[in-house]
Order: sequence, then structure tokens, then C-alpha cells
Amino acid sequence: VWATDLSQRAVALSTAMHGWSVACQGPEATKKDAAGIALVFGREVDGVTQTVLDEADERVYFPLHGFSDSLNVSTSVALILDSILAG
Repeated sequence: VWATDLSQRAVALSTAMHGWSVACQGPEATKKDAAGIALVFGREVDGVTQTVLDEADERVYFPLHGFSDSLNVSTSVALILDSILAG
């Protein structure tokens, strides 16, 4: 389980994805299959609950540049899924 988080404990999505792949196939595969990741997204106002954060295997954020430090949940889902699927 990976949860979105803006705290200092979170790592950039690209860092968390190191070693993961969406298309892990064959006996030669050396990356972990990202199809086994469950993503939890919180609301922009208050984020993911502390209980979920405490139980999450990884806390991730999508780095933003510019004037905004958060996105609405639909935009966050789109960007993070695109990043994962693009590998």
C-alpha cells in the first residue's frame, strides 16, 4: 500500500518507483511488478488519514514546480498513474 503524503516522511514518486515495473515478464525479470501496488489518495484539505499513513508501506508525493503545492485528487490520480504506467 502506497499513500500520498506531503510530510517530510514521504519520498518522491520517482524514487519510490525505482526497481518497479508495470511490465515484469519472464524468468529474467529483475524488477518488482507495480501491478501489486495499491494507491491511497487523500483529499486536498486533509489528506490521507493518520491510520492509513501509519500502515502504508510507502508514502509518496508528486513533485510540483511553480506556485501550487497540492492538486485536486483527480489530477493527482491522473499524474501518478501516468507516471507509473509510463515506467
